[in-house]
Amino acid sequence: MGKEKGRSEGRKKDDEKSSSRKEKIKGSAKQLGIDVVTALVIVGVVMGGLYLYSGIWPPLVVVESRSMQHSNSDSYVGVIDTGDLVVVRKPASLDEITTYVKGRNTGYSTYGEFGDVVVYRKYGSTTETPVIHRAILYANYDPSSGLFNVPELQGLTCGKDKDWARDGSCSSSWSFISMLTLYHVGYSNKTININLRNFDRYSGFVTLGDNGQTNQDIDQVGIIPNKMIKFDWIVGMARGELPWFGLIKLCLSGSSDDKLNCGRAPQNSVQGVWVALGVLVLMPVMYDIARTYVSRKREELEKGEASMPSGQVAAILNLLLPGTGYMYSAAGRWAVVGAYVLTLYFFPFEILVAYALGFPLAYMVGLLAINCVMAGHVFYLLRKKVNL
Repeated sequence: MGKEKGRSEGRKKDDEKSSSRKEKIKGSAKQLGIDVVTALVIVGVVMGGLYLYSGIWPPLVVVESRSMQHSNSDSYVGVIDTGDLVVVRKPASLDEITTYVKGRNTGYSTYGEFGDVVVYRKYGSTTETPVIHRAILYANYDPSSGLFNVPELQGLTCGKDKDWARDGSCSSSWSFISMLTLYHVGYSNKTININLRNFDRYSGFVTLGDNGQTNQDIDQVGIIPNKMIKFDWIVGMARGELPWFGLIKLCLSGSSDDKLNCGRAPQNSVQGVWVALGVLVLMPVMYDIARTYVSRKREELEKGEASMPSGQVAAILNLLLPGTGYMYSAAGRWAVVGAYVLTLYFFPFEILVAYALGFPLAYMVGLLAINCVMAGHVFYLLRKKVNL
């Protein structure tokens, strides 16, 4: 009888353990499902927002070559380098594109030089790999004379070794030009000769890569001879930069060209993408560690084995190292604390992305202000010893 009772209790305990194990598995599976759905929703919202902004799909392009770099040895945030991801926005009209010449006159610049960077398809072909280069000027073809007018030159100084020079006298200004020279172009202080008489007879953009070492001549001499870029060929204008992450595609692709471009990327870009990936992987790990620590701390507080740190300490820790103050707060509701922690932990990455996408300084100051308000709020709660 006693043996039967013992076996029954043993089976009951085994059943309880089995049931508990199943509940844990179900809970873990449910949490995993929630995480996956949340990640998909976030990606969908981000990509959907980029599509609405850019007006094209895909809204991001990978920079595959060195033609826009300002150095072949170092990459810079705010300059287009090999392996950068660039957000592209489709222009609604020709007037939206500011050329280098116009930007030099007005002071408008993007990516470290005057004017806009455009992404275009050679000859308008959808099978050609798009080119991302700077729009230098727009030349209007005049059928009556068979020559070109460049009104954008107004406001710049004409003359040898000034801003620009032309065939014939400067007194005829920007009209009926067949040969044009631009001086002191870009960071490399290049002199560009533009032989308009050789170009096909239509209006279009003259384009050039920023790299002073690899791109000495305009595209109309090299990669697309005598063909100015028609507005219809332009996919969009570069309007944001996420540095380094395109290297993942270049380095892992089976294409020999991609492998070559991966090897040409500046070394600090390669280091940057590894660090960024490490941070992204580390964040959820830190989340789990912090959650476990807070749970243990809370149990110690309930047992009287630990005391709550002062609000001043928690707030200062938060500002010095995002998230640490909340770990010490031992708050009861981790979902709320986790939101604070992740927002603060993401803050440096947010600033990098905001800067790379060209957001104004006021936006980044706003982000900092929000995080300081969060720290102040938790400071207040801890002073009152209120569980979040």
